[in-house]
Amino acid sequence: MTLTNHVPDQPSPEASLHASTPSVEWMPLDGLVQAWAAFASQSTQEWAFATASLALTALEQETAARRVYHDAHREAWPTSVQDALTVSLGHLNEAASSWLSALDRLEEYRTIYLPAEEEREEQAVLHLLADSYSHLLHVACLSVRLVQEVHTSLNAPVRVLIGTLHPPERKEAV
Repeated sequence: MTLTNHVPDQPSPEASLHASTPSVEWMPLDGLVQAWAAFASQSTQEWAFATASLALTALEQETAARRVYHDAHREAWPTSVQDALTVSLGHLNEAASSWLSALDRLEEYRTIYLPAEEEREEQAVLHLLADSYSHLLHVACLSVRLVQEVHTSLNAPVRVLIGTLHPPERKEAV
């Protein structure tokens, strides 16, 4: 018994996946590098340096993923390409982990340690959080594309379920 929701005469989603290898779009990192460097330079607290360090580590891991990805497409042997793409995917996974740690620490600072009267600093932190979460979503999309590209070379279908992400409800200060 087959559980599909497409007409058998039409190509399957997996067939269209094999028809064209996705083009991975790498996001420029300059703006985020500058934002996190500015964040770190405006503080003398150790948590700020540690948080910025995690973000900069994520950016370094993304840069390594990009380098390995581009090197992979210069290879002549398919297994070398597949291995390099897998390494690139590993770098992206490490970047996502570093981003999550950095953003968790920054959110903790905003909600617990940031003085209530520091409206301007809170707005700057919220802007940095928004930009960084948006970038983390882009890293996740890149990861999915790399998984598709690796599996395209294996002639194996890939099914990825991505749900809807909702922002957490923000508790208003009373």
